[in-house]
Amino acid sequence: MIEGLKVTVSGAELKSLCEVRAGFHEERVKFYNEQRDALPEMDEDVPEFANVSKAPQQMMADRIKAHKGEAEEMWFFSKHLVPEEQYLLGREDLARLGVVSSRY
Repeated sequence: MIEGLKVTVSGAELKSLCEVRAGFHEERVKFYNEQRDALPEMDEDVPEFANVSKAPQQMMADRIKAHKGEAEEMWFFSKHLVPEEQYLLGREDLARLGVVSSRY
């Protein structure tokens, strides 16, 4: 018996989903790099009036790092799946693959 909402996906289809998701994260890396490069230089890490704990450049760098990590993970998965195998995926798996838009 399978508990909860699960779907069975072929290894070939899952490979494709992982590759698409890796591409999405690579695009986000490019986007945040452009955003970071467009930010003006600041003499101080965080202006006194700012209600943030990090400078905008550091926030962009953090996002770049996170998306790079996600892309690398998706590429790794895509290269190590067994195409003829069936994979049982839950909602969290589908969210990470971008199949469902949000988590509860």
